[in-house]
Amino acid sequence: MEAAGRAILAVGAVIADLVCRVPRLPTSGEGIVAEGVQATVGGCALNAANVLRQLGAPYTLFAPLGQGVFAGFVERELAARGMEALRVPEGRGDDGVVYDNSGCVCFVEPGGERTMLTVPGIDRHFAASWFDALDADDFSCGFASGYEVEGAGGDAIVAFFEAHPRIRLYYAPGPRVTQVDPRLVARINALRPVWHLNDAEVRACTGLSSLEEAGFALAEECGSAVVVTEGAKGAHLFESGISGDGEDAGVRRGDTPFDGGGGALSSPSGFSEPLAPAQRPSLPVAADGLAIVGGVSSYDGASPAGNDEPAARGRHLFVPTVPVDVVDTIGAGDAHLGALVAARNAGRTWEDALALANSVAGAVCQVSGGTLADAAFDRLEVSL
Repeated sequence: MEAAGRAILAVGAVIADLVCRVPRLPTSGEGIVAEGVQATVGGCALNAANVLRQLGAPYTLFAPLGQGVFAGFVERELAARGMEALRVPEGRGDDGVVYDNSGCVCFVEPGGERTMLTVPGIDRHFAASWFDALDADDFSCGFASGYEVEGAGGDAIVAFFEAHPRIRLYYAPGPRVTQVDPRLVARINALRPVWHLNDAEVRACTGLSSLEEAGFALAEECGSAVVVTEGAKGAHLFESGISGDGEDAGVRRGDTPFDGGGGALSSPSGFSEPLAPAQRPSLPVAADGLAIVGGVSSYDGASPAGNDEPAARGRHLFVPTVPVDVVDTIGAGDAHLGALVAARNAGRTWEDALALANSVAGAVCQVSGGTLADAAFDRLEVSL
């Protein structure tokens, strides 16, 4: 549980998204015509922080603004939402070069699945000096995504959380989960972060085909809780016997840093098993407003009913949800992250936090782009 009342630090990117609806993905050398195009603002930090804002949670959007066409578009879109990002002098990154904000072409297929092509920008070049403007005592937790950590400025992001270990880190690697430097992942795991990722990503980074085995393996590796979204089915929480991250966690991060595995790492998450082939992420969690169907399943050291596999190595909590009519899945995982962190920061249990996150993410799946308009969010009638 986080220190209720303090703010949430949203570290990451604000990206100019061009959402293109296509009948299918093009093959190599082929040209196809989009059936619809929408320009919007996105990025994990923005999509999650927008949910924080709508829920009334205290937060700081620590995402840089560069110089260029994308940056100008992003700044106008933020102003329309009453949000502010990090103003970087002259838009210079960690290497002194002037950068625009990132841009992303999101191809959306008829079923709602998205495939992304990103043009990197200043958000991949965090400078350590940017963090000097922050008062670490203002924050109880924060989150970062793999896209920024993978970049040249990833060391500066991780170093900030290392310097302030009592700020609970939620790490959302996203589709770049297997591309982050293993040495950075080991440092992240030493902070005992809460990992937040989808079922394809947890399988990819562990090399394990069983979602339950992958979830527990990652929980043991990071020494904390792991949240895994599983498409329209719902969301899982995995806690190993060594995580100490239950509702009344008795171990503070930073007291006894978790050994991320040590030695040579052969996969991005520090596992010795070879990585599974790259997998295409499945649909993020979907829900129909506040409806949580089927109750909450908690396995607490035992495998689910009907599963003859050996008993699990800790607690496995599953919060189901109901599928919705998916427009696209852009930003649904980010919205899930934002709602989850806001709920935990407000003192909500894992079950309540996952239920809230499922509802918000499902609503995002029903609109085009990665954020809900305020009026649509209000219709959810959710609160902290």
